[in-house]
Amino acid sequence: MRPHIEQRLRERRTKPLPRLHTIQKLAERLAAEEEADSNYEAYALQLLQLVATDGQRIGRLFSQSLPLEAQDFDYMLLVAAAFTNQTTLLASLMDSDQSWGSGTALGQPFEAAATAGNYQALAILFQRMKCSAHVLQIAIHNGDHPLVKHMLNLEFTSVDPWHNWHPHSDGGDRRKMSRGEQSSYLETPSIEIFELMRSELRRRWLAKLDTELLRDLLTSAAVHGRTDMVKHLIQCGAPLDRPVRIRKLPRYALWCACKNGHEEVVQVLLQNGAKPRPKEFEIATTHGHASTLKLLLETEAAAQPHFSKGCLYAAARKGFADIVQLLLDYGVDPNDNDTAPLIGAVESEHTAMFRMLVQRGAVSSEILSEAKKRAEAEGLESMLVLLREAQSCAASSPSTSQV
Repeated sequence: MRPHIEQRLRERRTKPLPRLHTIQKLAERLAAEEEADSNYEAYALQLLQLVATDGQRIGRLFSQSLPLEAQDFDYMLLVAAAFTNQTTLLASLMDSDQSWGSGTALGQPFEAAATAGNYQALAILFQRMKCSAHVLQIAIHNGDHPLVKHMLNLEFTSVDPWHNWHPHSDGGDRRKMSRGEQSSYLETPSIEIFELMRSELRRRWLAKLDTELLRDLLTSAAVHGRTDMVKHLIQCGAPLDRPVRIRKLPRYALWCACKNGHEEVVQVLLQNGAKPRPKEFEIATTHGHASTLKLLLETEAAAQPHFSKGCLYAAARKGFADIVQLLLDYGVDPNDNDTAPLIGAVESEHTAMFRMLVQRGAVSSEILSEAKKRAEAEGLESMLVLLREAQSCAASSPSTSQV
């Protein structure tokens, strides 16, 4: 839906969608500040990008609710000015007698300025408003080393990322930092920021890089494909054989990298002793990551047929011809799995893959008969033609396996 939304904004056809209309009005106001209506489109798309950083916000654009009140519009204009670095407008709004809330449909001004890396806007905000630890976390997650250093060096008390926690407190207003909270200050693509925050948290006795925390950080780095960070965390002692719970299921860093197709991360993990399991073969196959699957097939584990069981059918069913070819080349049985791969090719109506499987030996009468039933039930005429040819060929020349 993104191109549709962008087109509506460009053409200023937003009235049926009140929240999108608000973005239009904000962009018009930003352009008016520069007395350049030609800048409207650029501002509109910038603000749409800000909204798109949060899935819940983008969903609200389609809400049919009434337009926001004037006070909310002013706060959203404040956020918009922070995100686009319109410092004159931002300072003017901050100097007004307006009382600001805690958030808008565009988020918060600190968050917006930090996301965009707008230091001038942040300086204005720091002088006039209290900042939350969330802003520091955004800079950490974005890998913005200068901004992280800047915030850690701020001397005025309105910025205190640590005010909620105390290392030795078991009660009262302050508490110990949970492992999840510690991770939020250490998950970053930047090794420099990681070491800076590691030192800062250790100095304050707020975090210790124990095995569980390192495991969590390694999993996160694997999910995001941060190869250098994965290497660094392994050097720090992150365990490769301890899973985290994702939706109550145990998931290893290798599984996360395979799921997202991060080939370099997979290679680093394997080189450092990560042991593939059947689930890694399955997830790489079902997500169509051929190069990642190839790395797994080159390991000793691939010699055990149960590691790749079901992969050939899954690849055929999804139409991943390159993965079917790869698996066959590595010696996977073309009749592997309770449901034959040939049936998967029929279900995906993939002619070339069908022929490939038949040429590799997927021509048993039972499989062809079952595949024909599936094709007839689904009305797959093109596949029925191929199946009849295959059955005819198999009947006349049992030793021949070509269509």
